[in-house]
Amino acid sequence: MIPAIFDPEHLSDIRHAAEEVLRQEVLFEAFDYGEGLIVYQYHDALQDFHALCRELDFFPEFDWLSETPLADRLLSHPEEVANLDLDNLRKAICIHYKNEAFYPGHLAHLLEEGHYQKLLKHLVDFN
Repeated sequence: MIPAIFDPEHLSDIRHAAEEVLRQEVLFEAFDYGEGLIVYQYHDALQDFHALCRELDFFPEFDWLSETPLADRLLSHPEEVANLDLDNLRKAICIHYKNEAFYPGHLAHLLEEGHYQKLLKHLVDFN
């Protein structure tokens, strides 16, 4: 169990931001500058969602590198997303967010596949 830093009272704010992301048809653009240089620009709604997650401590403090098997397993078995508890959902979203910093385009790939939207949809519907 991760430490309870995130105040569950803010869950509705996080859900609202996730809903706004899910309303968007195009969530990123990729600009190819040649020689392997591709720059990804993410929709403001997605950037706002991530900023709110940071501001409200929705992204937990944990050893995210050691937890990447969680995110990998969910990619291989997307049906498991529906069974995530809030702590593991927070971890999965955070892992992908952090991976984007080290692997530009990581989120773009997940968005193309619909996986990140699946995580956000589970967040919106979370009971």
